[in-house]
Amino acid sequence: MNSADILKRLIEFLKENPNSFAMKLGLKSNTRVRHVLNGRNKLSSKFANLIVEKFPEINYSWLLTGQGDITNSQEPLQEPKNVEFSKSNILLAPFISYRDQEAFIKNFNHQNQFNNYPTEPWIADKSISSRYICFEIFGDAMESDNAESILQNDIVLSVEIKKENWQRLPIKKYDFVLLHKKKGLLCRRVKNQNIENGTLTIHSLNSFYNDDEILLNDVVGIFYINQIKRVRRRL
Repeated sequence: MNSADILKRLIEFLKENPNSFAMKLGLKSNTRVRHVLNGRNKLSSKFANLIVEKFPEINYSWLLTGQGDITNSQEPLQEPKNVEFSKSNILLAPFISYRDQEAFIKNFNHQNQFNNYPTEPWIADKSISSRYICFEIFGDAMESDNAESILQNDIVLSVEIKKENWQRLPIKKYDFVLLHKKKGLLCRRVKNQNIENGTLTIHSLNSFYNDDEILLNDVVGIFYINQIKRVRRRL
């Protein structure tokens, strides 16, 4: 399929028309949409980024190539529901302590290893199909003076984002746990994602640390942080 065919298929799939589609993208007119539909312009990576930002269920790679499924094979960004306490809502997530993280990252793609760790109970939305893991945080990179701070020894319940969905991460919604081959476990905010270069600019809430750029090829796992448990500290 060419760009015109792809965009036409997308608009039909979303049950929109060029005018309503342009409006949902936040465009002032439908000119940009029409130029792709009539073959004047190709569907650029910048336009594809805008589309998946508004419609995160759409497969970014499909927009550029027409190959594969129009939607992502899973829904890693599905918003967890507010759930009340009940036995059926208790989730037992594998707990990866600071001491276990090096071995966990090294063997991350070995599925059986997840049975080798203790579990931590959480009240969570079990309808999310992605894998839940909880990690113990080590270091002060995400410490700050505001409520968004993540402290050393906090335990974060995190939801895995499968690799086929890494091309468009929800960087405006969540903080992340990144499993890096060389740097270990990184709890960070993602400030920018350069899809063409395959890089992430990661940001610490602690002003002592500078932003850093990492290659996605050096990352084995990405999780978005869903909940935090904090160890009580005496002042």
